[in-house]
Amino acid sequence: MASNGLPDFPPPVNPDNPGRGPLIIGLTWTFTIVAIFVVALRFHVRRKTHMIGADDWTMLVALIVQIGAQGCYTRGFQWGLGKHDRDLTYDPQLVNIQKWNYIAVVPNLVASTVARISAAILLIRLFGTKKWFKWFLITFTSVQSILVVAYIPVLWTQSTPIEGLWNPFIQAQRHPPERSGNIVYLIQALLTFSDLTFVLFPVIIIWRLNMPFRRKFALVLLMGLSLVTMALSLLKTLQVRISVGRSNGNTEDASYNTSLIQLWSGVEQCLVVILGCVPALRKLTKMSLPIFQSMSSALARLVTSRTQARSRSTSKTGKPSSADYYDLELQPKGGHQLAQCSVSEDVDPLRKPKAAHHNVEASSHSLELGNRIRQTNQFSISYENARTAHPRENV
Repeated sequence: MASNGLPDFPPPVNPDNPGRGPLIIGLTWTFTIVAIFVVALRFHVRRKTHMIGADDWTMLVALIVQIGAQGCYTRGFQWGLGKHDRDLTYDPQLVNIQKWNYIAVVPNLVASTVARISAAILLIRLFGTKKWFKWFLITFTSVQSILVVAYIPVLWTQSTPIEGLWNPFIQAQRHPPERSGNIVYLIQALLTFSDLTFVLFPVIIIWRLNMPFRRKFALVLLMGLSLVTMALSLLKTLQVRISVGRSNGNTEDASYNTSLIQLWSGVEQCLVVILGCVPALRKLTKMSLPIFQSMSSALARLVTSRTQARSRSTSKTGKPSSADYYDLELQPKGGHQLAQCSVSEDVDPLRKPKAAHHNVEASSHSLELGNRIRQTNQFSISYENARTAHPRENV
């Protein structure tokens, strides 16, 4: 027995082995940095379009809380998070690792919940006309949030004094861990279920919309990315169960196993933030960003130079090239040719059609112009439906 009242622990076997600690910190910080960039880009887009709303601010809160959780992971890593238990000293390393793991529980749950609240607000803005879906989102998110708020005092009142949570060798009055564990499992089950329903119900709505299949498939694929967070949430729940020894009663290397909870938690929370921002970034394609403007200018110069080269080639040979007309996808399926006309002036294909004064060969049929037009320097006018009428001079 040591002088401080603790049992004698063997010295660390391999204290220089970092274990999976660098992997945990490297991945979680990488995803956190990406989340910071995406949220900043989201606010830039919304500010440009004057559309900053409650979903944006709640996502910012989720990001700030996630950065706080990341700070807890980093502090635990400084004490040896990710190392095997045999490579750590009990005090101060193991005690402080467990301390920062407990502190990280609250920001983990809050970041996950607030990010999903932001996603729910965005879904209400997009699909709010579906009353059943709107009230499902409001009810489900409210229940989930209430459980998280109720769990926080339960967590911190499990032991008196509170240090008994992470140091089992001090004298403390402790409540059974099942009380806290059952609430954690329920919260994790709701988070996982929300990831599923936040994908499934919008996909059902989108699939019934009248839009091109390609666009519909792209939207469904985008919504389906949230299933990745559902998988990570399942992994975290399973790891929580293993770490507390509920699967087979084996608690050997407990700190090493618990470190995976921080890995799955950090990645999941960042992905919820990132994927929750993707729909808001859709307007990036319509904004005038310098890098996009430079690329567009270079492409425009390239196309212009090639078009001018083709025009010079046409003027020399006297034959029209394929670049001399605009295919407006307005070809008639089966029409009759009335006349052929030559045009000496340039015609803007996107300009609203005006009455052109050209002499047309005598015909006993009038021409009803619809949207079926194909224009070249030498063109023919075709029609589908002919009506008997007096000849008209102007077409």
